[in-house]
Amino acid sequence: MLSREQLEVLSLEDLHAIAKDYSIHPLGNHGKREAWINAIARFPYKAIDQMRDGIGISKVIVHQKKWS
Repeated sequence: MLSREQLEVLSLEDLHAIAKDYSIHPLGNHGKREAWINAIARFPYKAIDQMRDGIGISKVIVHQKKWS
């Protein structure tokens, strides 16, 4: 993941591309860089919280193995 400083120098198009890779959507105005920067910067913390709660990517991986 990128630091906030690294995210702040990216264009809106670059931020959209990064967010798309992780299926991240910002809260608020989708046309503002700050909304995308906040969403991307918060993503690792949100993912850790979801894993601790038993949801998120770890549950998806278990589900995929179950059906493979």
